[in-house]
Amino acid sequence: MHELPKNPISMPLSTPAPMNKDMPGTIRKRFVVKGRVQKVNYRDAVQDIARTLGVTGFVKNLKSGDVEVVCEGDEAIIGKFEKALAIKSGLIDVREVVPDGTIPVKGKFTYFEIKYGPMEEELGERLGAGFQYIQEVGQKVDGVGKAVEGVGQKVDSMHSDMNKRFDHMADRYDMIAASLKEAIVHMDRNAVKTDKAIEKSRKETILAVRKSQKDTASMLARNHKETTAELSMSRKDFAASNRELAKAVNFMIKKMSGKPATAHRVSRKKRK
Repeated sequence: MHELPKNPISMPLSTPAPMNKDMPGTIRKRFVVKGRVQKVNYRDAVQDIARTLGVTGFVKNLKSGDVEVVCEGDEAIIGKFEKALAIKSGLIDVREVVPDGTIPVKGKFTYFEIKYGPMEEELGERLGAGFQYIQEVGQKVDGVGKAVEGVGQKVDSMHSDMNKRFDHMADRYDMIAASLKEAIVHMDRNAVKTDKAIEKSRKETILAVRKSQKDTASMLARNHKETTAELSMSRKDFAASNRELAKAVNFMIKKMSGKPATAHRVSRKKRK
């Protein structure tokens, strides 16, 4: 069996294009990242971010459980890179990113790579990360199962509560149905009474109208007789007045026809 090498080795995951060494304003910074950053694939995530931003340098695990990041690039890009190091995703939970000042640029990096430790250490970390991931997923699945179980208990409780409420509602509906039945009987009685009252009122109205018609006919007949009598008397009076008027006219005519001439003659004779 071959012996595993004990010296640190470097295993770049990919080979990007080299950075431009003549880039103006290049600075180098070192960061120590603390938190849950080992055995959770944090270094791979940092490498992806660095290559996306065009940052060069390296990332490696420290014995303290922290992660060291050394990077080079434009000052503004390094500022973005520093903020992006604070990852909280999946199993990664960065609590603090500690800058270690600006390091003089002695020799520019060409790539951003992961500096791996001894092979057995790296294999152990990868296996540990895998087991930890499975454990985390298992815990989440257990949590989901407990949540589902809790939901099931709540559903059972809801079913029991709903059954009680339905029973209570059934009792209430029985009471309401009895009340409605009693109300319908009462309404029927009132309807019979109302029909009788309407029939009585209708008969009384008919009798009153008939009586009123008789009284009106009697009154009209009496008024007719009185009016006829008054007209008859008026005709008699008018006829008498006409006769008197005729007599007066005849008298006047007679008076005016003979006597004025006679008087004229007598006056003449007297003159002679």
